[in-house]
Amino acid sequence: MAEDDGWRFELEDLEEDGDDDGEGLAPEEPTEPSEIPVEPETWALEGAAFVVLGVAVTLFVFLRFAVG
Repeated sequence: MAEDDGWRFELEDLEEDGDDDGEGLAPEEPTEPSEIPVEPETWALEGAAFVVLGVAVTLFVFLRFAVG
């Protein structure tokens, strides 16, 4: 096993910013989840094919159990 398989940085290697408020790397103003707009991505051929394949396999398995 190579020695570089571990973490790249240790906790001791992180620099402190000098503030003792405990926020270190936190953003100044937290963003509420409701403020972030959630928009669906456009359909890709790969995604549509995956959905169609999943429906086909599910129906095939269901029909195999239902018919016997």
